Amino acid sequence: MERLGKTITRFIQVLGLLLLVWGLVSNDLAWAGHELSPLRFVPRQATWMVTLTQPLHKVSPQIRPMVSEFFERQWDGLGLGRAGGSLLGLDAGLTLVNISPISEKTAQPVWIIPIKDAATTEKALTKLWEKLEITPLVEQFQGIEIFTPGLELATPQIALGIVGQSYLFVSPSAQALKESFIAAQSVDNSLLGANFYRTANLNLTRDNWGLSYLNLGAWSQVAQTGDAISPDRLFLQWENIKKPVSGLGIGTTLISSNLAPNSPAPTATKLNVSIPKLFPSDPAAVWVGHNFPAIWGQLSELLTGYGAGQPFLVQTLQALSRHLGINLKTEIEPWLTGDFGLAIFPRSSENNSQVSWHWQLTTPTNATVTAGLETLETSLRNQGWLKTPREFEAITAQAWSSTADAPPTFIQAQDQAFTTLATEMTELHPSGVEAQTPAWQPLLTRDSPDMLLHLDWATHQQAWQTTFPLLKVLKVSAPSLFENLDGITWLGLGQQGKVSRGEVILAWGK
Repeated sequence: MERLGKTITRFIQVLGLLLLVWGLVSNDLAWAGHELSPLRFVPRQATWMVTLTQPLHKVSPQIRPMVSEFFERQWDGLGLGRAGGSLLGLDAGLTLVNISPISEKTAQPVWIIPIKDAATTEKALTKLWEKLEITPLVEQFQGIEIFTPGLELATPQIALGIVGQSYLFVSPSAQALKESFIAAQSVDNSLLGANFYRTANLNLTRDNWGLSYLNLGAWSQVAQTGDAISPDRLFLQWENIKKPVSGLGIGTTLISSNLAPNSPAPTATKLNVSIPKLFPSDPAAVWVGHNFPAIWGQLSELLTGYGAGQPFLVQTLQALSRHLGINLKTEIEPWLTGDFGLAIFPRSSENNSQVSWHWQLTTPTNATVTAGLETLETSLRNQGWLKTPREFEAITAQAWSSTADAPPTFIQAQDQAFTTLATEMTELHPSGVEAQTPAWQPLLTRDSPDMLLHLDWATHQQAWQTTFPLLKVLKVSAPSLFENLDGITWLGLGQQGKVSRGEVILAWGK
């Protein structure tokens, strides 16, 4: 009996010790006596909620592995909880992560939504918009697998950020959003998924928000520098391709409407980055855009860590370098500073034995196209990249051919595109809209790394009153590059637009 009593006593002691340890973990856990309540595990229906009450970089190393292990076990290693936060189960298979607060200075939450597919992302955003009392504009397009939350906000107090094609960051505070990226970076990157870390690292060293985060109502850079551009709306969209290229998944499109004080009409901008995992057999298109040198490093971060960790841009540039026999970064960057953009189109042969590369230049006018081509050709020839007199013409003709029998030159294709645009404008707006080529300008000029283009329709205000496709350059230039992609439909400025293969360059106007 005495032995039984001792056994029961020992059992109670051990059980009490275990309960004490669990109590410390689940409530006010204090590591080394200097961190107060850094973590709190609370059962919440079928899921868990983890609340980080201190800045991530101040959480002790002893706690980080526990957080990492917990989320690897519970959430299949998504890397979300490794950055701290609270998990709210919206429905089966969907998680909304809330980092609150991310620092003492910024007592604003940051919600992180894993982008799994259009349907679950729509549910997550719908829940979040309800919580934030925001009314989204969501339109379902028949036959197109797409979700487009167009937001109209009464106040510019929401910041959005996309990390690769995996996570959507939402916060009432642009600063909190930025700090969440910085906090994630401050932790050992082994605690973060490759996609999350490498893309979250984008732009952290500069005071701009270019490709990673866009602030609804005001660009962070504009707000900080006092620039005169004042955006009034931002539209965010994922593009689901019905016949996806291997590894393409969900593409990202950012569309914003800006009101420039010196312009009587709104202007539209668009950034379209549809990135597959880079294997030589994958057809792909990389739109580089204006201000190329300033965004070189940003792009390499944006496109690194994709899928299985294939550094997309790096391999793209390396392959192009091998094709041309050059060091692309050091040789091409110095002269790519003018008002023209560059697009690189890798395309594989039928048996995937080799990859051919095509250049696309997009500039304000045909005269600038000519000048840009001359600059490009001269530079390529001076560097010894072009071996024969007609090699450059052959490259551009191949890239811009509209028919296999009689491929036009680059200039002819550009002329055809602008002529088509001017004709359509005249037909749609017979009174008040002249058949003129629009002027292209960089959206931001103050050391901006942005890939956004600015189509200035200040002289064509009426053109914004009716929906119409702006440019169809790729349709007449290289349709075969997009033969595996079905039609893409997207919403801009609250209007519906339909574009065919390869026609996505700029936004629809109002």
